[in-house]
Amino acid sequence: MMGGVIGELPFTDAQGMLVDAAVSRLAQRSPLLAELVKGYYIRGRTVSETARKLKRDRRMVAGDMRSALSWIDAFLFGDHMEEPMLAM
Repeated sequence: MMGGVIGELPFTDAQGMLVDAAVSRLAQRSPLLAELVKGYYIRGRTVSETARKLKRDRRMVAGDMRSALSWIDAFLFGDHMEEPMLAM
């Protein structure tokens, strides 16, 4: 099975699909937050670059990014589930 690496964490295709599903669900709730995540992890934009592009304060963008990642984390590992969707 093919996989990849996020930072130092290896992941499987199935896990990657779950992360994609989480980002897609986030996009339904907040397109801006989903775009921040995609910009950072897929396009390689820094928080500072994103803030300049959006003409927003860097701290605001950093806070939005933390919110987005927290939402994805809760979606994947939340207490609302009997088993986490993503087991690493």
